[in-house]
Amino acid sequence: MKLSIIVCTFNRVESLRNTMDSLLRLESTEGFDYEIIIVDNNSWDQTKATVEKYAQKSQGRLKYILFFQLI
Repeated sequence: MKLSIIVCTFNRVESLRNTMDSLLRLESTEGFDYEIIIVDNNSWDQTKATVEKYAQKSQGRLKYILFFQLI
């Protein structure tokens, strides 16, 4: 079974760091795996750069999606 953990964020890079630290410490058991999807609502802080750093040590579990909506 694969679980997707989706975290939506907007300009809260410090909170996001804490969240990713916790999520990447999760251990999966045999037959159970997970991925972490970060959905960035067009942040202008260091969100993207921070997620990219975490992605390098996430063993492929971390994915980044930039959500941008024109009104």
